[in-house]
Amino acid sequence: MTTTVESQGELSQIIENFDKINTKEIDPIAVSNEQEKLSFEKGFNIIIDESNDYIFELLNKGTEGNLVRE
Repeated sequence: MTTTVESQGELSQIIENFDKINTKEIDPIAVSNEQEKLSFEKGFNIIIDESNDYIFELLNKGTEGNLVRE
């Protein structure tokens, strides 16, 4: 009986302080997903930057490209 009362007291305390819980501390999956998203965006930006550099390099050499539509 004492264990049940103690458990109810702990649960009551958690409910009272629920708004103060820092979910980022207890949810490593959310942090991991955010890091993965940022990593993907960084990789994508690198690809775009390198593509742009290559296009400008070709334009500076006088190479003209033709747009191909499929």
